[in-house]
Amino acid sequence: MKRTFTKAAAFALASGALMQAQVVQAQAQAGCVDQADLSGAAIYAMPLVSQALDRTCANELSPDGFWATEGAAFTAKFAGLQERSWPGMSRIFGVFMEKSMAQESGDANPLAGILNPNDPEGMSVFRPLIDAVLVEQIAGSIKTADCKKVERGMSLVAPLPPENIGALVGFIADMADLKEPDVCPYTGDE
Repeated sequence: MKRTFTKAAAFALASGALMQAQVVQAQAQAGCVDQADLSGAAIYAMPLVSQALDRTCANELSPDGFWATEGAAFTAKFAGLQERSWPGMSRIFGVFMEKSMAQESGDANPLAGILNPNDPEGMSVFRPLIDAVLVEQIAGSIKTADCKKVERGMSLVAPLPPENIGALVGFIADMADLKEPDVCPYTGDE
């Protein structure tokens, strides 16, 4: 449950300064993702997490609980930040895509020429598809038995600004020594 929640939180609750392509490439070669990208991905993903939570937990949560009464307002704070958080989401998605393709085929990503996560503008064409995949993945990772716990977690961070929630996701991933993906150590630049 903790590993599932950590993964969901990394996508869910998570903008620091966006890294230049050269820095991101150097980090990818070092085998880690930047905490600012992880924070951006968390912010970007929150509306998607909301959809997944609604799908998985609609019958599990109280009609007068936090999610029913304040979930839409909570999610709206993030929806307005999706555009500026997209570059971090694009790069994080690229890390998962690259690892997934390599695991499946044992080779480098054959779509690398088409899907370039370091070109968020070019990747924007694929946003609807990426969003749909993420909603499915997140919904699949939430067990109905954990719906109330996820709702509680959301209510605990709800008073924070989205940027703080995103940074908190990066911090938690660093402190938890998250390995999928490996998170670069904090440098004090975020």
